[in-house]
Order: sequence, then structure tokens, then C-alpha cells
Amino acid sequence: MRFVARTTERAREFPAGGRSVVLDDSVFALYQFAAWRATVQPSELTAIVPRGLRRDAVQVQDLGLAPTTVNRAAVTCDTSRSPEVPIRLWHLWLDGSARLIKVEIPSRRLSAEGGARRLTPVRPAD
Repeated sequence: MRFVARTTERAREFPAGGRSVVLDDSVFALYQFAAWRATVQPSELTAIVPRGLRRDAVQVQDLGLAPTTVNRAAVTCDTSRSPEVPIRLWHLWLDGSARLIKVEIPSRRLSAEGGARRLTPVRPAD
């Protein structure tokens, strides 16, 4: 990663294995790559988090079809999650074409949903 500011420039390397993804909880489309790598048994990925300047080992698991709501409509989609500690837990839903349609990160009270091309953050109901 290369960081450039007005007066400085710095670089940071993140060694990664063969199963790596870049994740950022403000760029929801990146989670699609993690969902694509999910298997029925928990599998490990290397998650590179550029804003946090860190590399984490995370597990993802394909949970099969599950009901959820997207744009206020009830749907059944393929779902994946990270079976990690609650602070790192996230849920991903894919449509029939394996496109990401919903992301939930419970620890941040964050949910984003939408069509295949655009995910829109949704405010939690209080």
C-alpha cells in the first residue's frame, strides 16, 4: 500500500497467503470476494484491512440458503458469515447469480443492502 500526503509519502507491505481478500467496512462490494471463497466447512482467509493498517486471519463459512429482507422485501438467499468473535462477525447474502445483495456487521450496527450494482447503508431501527 502506498500512502501519499501533500508533504510525505510512505509505503506499507502486507504479506498475504494464497487466500486473501481486501476488506473495508465502508466499501461493501469488497465483501463479495470473501463470500465467494466461503465453503460449507469454515475456511481461513487473510483479510487485509488498509485503513486499519493491519492483516487479520478470518474464517468464513457458507451457511446455505437463509431468509432475509432486502429493500423491505422478503427473500431467500445464499448466506455466508465469519464465525469469529462477535466483534468481527459479519453476514453476507448473495443472490442467485452469486452477486452480493446484503452485508451486515452487527458489532458496528451496520447493514447495507441493494441491487447487484449498488449497496446502500441502512440505518438500524431503534
